[in-house]
Amino acid sequence: MPRKQNDSLARKMKSAASLIQQLRIQSENLTRADIEGWRRAHQQALNVDNPQRTGLYRIYDYTIDIDNVVAGIVMRTKFGVMSRPFRIVDAAGETMEEAARVFAGEWFRQYMNLALDAYYYGHCLIETGDIVSVDGIMGFSGMKLIPRRHVCPEYGVLLKDAGDDPSRGIPFREGPYQRSLVEAGDAYSLGAYLKIAPSVIGKKNAQIFWDNFAERFGIPILYAKVDSRDKDERAKAANMLRNLGSNAWALFGTGVTIDKVETSTGDAFEVFDRRIARADEQISIALAGQTMSFTDGSSLSQAQVHERGFKEVKDKLAEDLAANINNRLIPHMLLNGFPVQGCRFVWDDAYRYSPEEMLRVESLLLQHYRIRKDYFVNKYHIDIEGDKSPLGMADDGREGLDFFA
Repeated sequence: MPRKQNDSLARKMKSAASLIQQLRIQSENLTRADIEGWRRAHQQALNVDNPQRTGLYRIYDYTIDIDNVVAGIVMRTKFGVMSRPFRIVDAAGETMEEAARVFAGEWFRQYMNLALDAYYYGHCLIETGDIVSVDGIMGFSGMKLIPRRHVCPEYGVLLKDAGDDPSRGIPFREGPYQRSLVEAGDAYSLGAYLKIAPSVIGKKNAQIFWDNFAERFGIPILYAKVDSRDKDERAKAANMLRNLGSNAWALFGTGVTIDKVETSTGDAFEVFDRRIARADEQISIALAGQTMSFTDGSSLSQAQVHERGFKEVKDKLAEDLAANINNRLIPHMLLNGFPVQGCRFVWDDAYRYSPEEMLRVESLLLQHYRIRKDYFVNKYHIDIEGDKSPLGMADDGREGLDFFA
């Protein structure tokens, strides 16, 4: 690489370095979320003059994103999108092999993972790492998420202190930060997590209340009747009750009777479990468009219908991600000198046969056409020694394979 280009890359890397370190990031205090707090945080985020998302992001990070059902849906959705094959093509739709190798680095997987979070949070600002070269192929050293509390997407500024007025922010859509930052999502969207917040908060509270109920009423209460007024005898009985555990026994004096009190309260399972199950259904409908892929289904046909609904959600996210890569990431790469001029990212949606379907197709082709042996060698990694003779023997006299060269 020429010295002049090396110096240019060094300047770009220096301008992108330690951006997160310039922000005054503070530790978070974990507090239990409630509906009133969510409403207040939502109202603060809608403030036109000084939109503050800190309260919402605190609920998103420490209540919603760590919920097991939410985490499972997000994980399956991301895996479903990121596992799709893709191509880098030119204006005519022809694959650009050289450019495609640039997107084969680990950094690109990291970028897709962070960019997909924009659907749930509304917006993400991603810091691209240092520009590196591996085996002559340019790439980024990695991707980092700029802490959301320090970003005001409505005004396009970075906030050194979370909660600062946007007028004190540093613009990131212009100037030197253009070379190190890429946006994903809508600047005015509050994300899909906003819609499921009441269900997740209600679910968390129901779980806490159920634990409290179990602690108070789940275990029968042991009590002892002590006829004696002797303080030592009563203290001895109290101490023995206090230390009773599994397979425990105690020796009480005369006039001491042991009994237990069973709870006579209502059916806690019906109260709490149904509330939690209903919340999980609402979460699944909002994030995945259906429920049966994440809960027990009653029939295969219904499960297939629900799975198609989930596929529609993944298809929509895949379209949004492709648009972000073409409209924001690739221009950002061009700005940093990557050889991606005229490139376009597309999902490779060509139909892929199942193993059973492929076997039937290949058998049909072999019956009517002459197939090159390289096809089978490259696909199945099998050493082909020769063509099968009319007597079923290979050229060297051993059994061969039933195909033509």
